[in-house]
Amino acid sequence: MSTRPSSEDDGGERGSGDLAPPADLTQKRKKRKSSANSTSRDSQEHRQPAIKDIVCNCEVHYNSYRIVYHVTATGKCFGSKHNLTRLKINATAEIMQSAQPWKAMKEKTIEKVNEAIRNGSNLNVFAEGIGLLYMCGDFDSLWENLYAKAESKMLSDKLERLSVSERRVAGHEARGEEVLEGEWEEGVEFPNASQKSRAKKSVLVSLEKSSGKSTKRAESILSGVLTDLAKESSFNEEEVISDNNREKIDYVDRVMEHASNAVKSLKGKGGTIPKAAARLLTGFSAISIPQDQAESDDDEKKPSLIRKFMKEAGLNPRAKYVKEGLKNRAEFDKVIARHGEEIQ
Repeated sequence: MSTRPSSEDDGGERGSGDLAPPADLTQKRKKRKSSANSTSRDSQEHRQPAIKDIVCNCEVHYNSYRIVYHVTATGKCFGSKHNLTRLKINATAEIMQSAQPWKAMKEKTIEKVNEAIRNGSNLNVFAEGIGLLYMCGDFDSLWENLYAKAESKMLSDKLERLSVSERRVAGHEARGEEVLEGEWEEGVEFPNASQKSRAKKSVLVSLEKSSGKSTKRAESILSGVLTDLAKESSFNEEEVISDNNREKIDYVDRVMEHASNAVKSLKGKGGTIPKAAARLLTGFSAISIPQDQAESDDDEKKPSLIRKFMKEAGLNPRAKYVKEGLKNRAEFDKVIARHGEEIQ
């Protein structure tokens, strides 16, 4: 007697040699398939970038502070080509001065993230984690704390910069006191043009303030400064005059040097000066010795220009050729002082 089920038992759908699968095996297969689909969906969601964190920062732009938010994702999903992992949101001056800046930054950040999604980003804002808490918009305390943290950083940075500035000022003042207590020395030139320019500007600003931008007062101040500095052996007074005047002084120095050599040669080594040399010395004295006309009491106190010139040129004030030269000069001055028909 056969034990196989007939075709009538299985509805006639299987052949005489097929066995129906056990009911529990069928259920296992369905569970495995369902589990595989679920795992595939979870894996796909896991591969999608999600918001990892939102952090605040403070940046300095043109000596003013600006609060910046950085939305960081677990994968690349930001930018025009979605190849960035970070989205930057700047707080404008209008936002920072508003009544509720934290709320304005919240709305701007959420809008920027949504804009990235509209532009094709595969960011999953509903993934579980910190991003969901921020993006759902129900937890205002998170956004308030985020902005408060940014403000705290900004104030801390301002205080630090102020402290650094005060320390620098104190250091400059201390170094300035040390310099004032020291003696003048030749030293070295400025290491670069920039440092020289800053020093020049500082001196010019001080001169403008002290003189009230009066050129007359500036002349008086600078003249007194040069007089004091000229007492220092290492100070070269010729280095502080203009290029044009320096050329004139150089020219006069060379003329005086040649004149002194000529006078020395004409005078000779002996006590008697030849007649021809005496004539030349008389003419030189008449032409070269400057007039000594005092225009004020202050000028009268100054050393005589005649004495200074004769000393530089090597002329003897008591020599006959000097006296004759000055006499001829006086007569010549009378002639050139005449006008019109008086000159014959």
